[in-house]
Amino acid sequence: MSTTAFSVSTPASTPSPTFAPRGVLATALIGFGLGLACAAPAWAHPHASADDDDSQVRRAHGVHIHGKSTLNLALEDDRLLIELDSPTMNLFGFEHPPRTDAQRAAVEDARALLGDGAKLFRINPEAGCDLTSAQVRLTLEEPKHDHDHDHDHDHDDHHADAHVDYSFECADPERLTHVDVIFFDVFPMTERLRAQVIGTTDQTGLMLTPDKIRIDL
Repeated sequence: MSTTAFSVSTPASTPSPTFAPRGVLATALIGFGLGLACAAPAWAHPHASADDDDSQVRRAHGVHIHGKSTLNLALEDDRLLIELDSPTMNLFGFEHPPRTDAQRAAVEDARALLGDGAKLFRINPEAGCDLTSAQVRLTLEEPKHDHDHDHDHDHDDHHADAHVDYSFECADPERLTHVDVIFFDVFPMTERLRAQVIGTTDQTGLMLTPDKIRIDL
């Protein structure tokens, strides 16, 4: 198996301090017993039931289910940190390294859109939050083929994921009340998005859909 990783850093005009959003959110989630670790995402059948989906969410984040993605949010001082995990199938419709010019263009377009956090997340303006950084990573794997079958079979054992860390600097974080997630408009193959809001003393979860995009903070 060969793995191709694409990375891009999209800084805003105003520099921000060095930090590790993934580590901040991971530490918070571990504190709540969610077991957020560096293990590879667990495979789940794309037609899993709602009950199965709920049980998987209680496991490590990054569950690989087509049509479904996960989102973690945390407020640290005057910064809103957002962590997104999604199968690449939800973003551009395939999970292998691009093989044609059209596929390469699709990957680059998705990478650029993922880096534009100001368009994906609409924060209530009273808080004065501006995107200061976006770290995008796409991992695409070649499938493991069963040579007794045709190589174009859809059930080849492979998957690929996107992980993005966003940081927003907020001028008045005490007035931060909600975030509208515009992700479904930009990536319509995403059907549901499991969100976790991590506070200093507790955490809450909710399921977002194209008809339910608001996260109250």
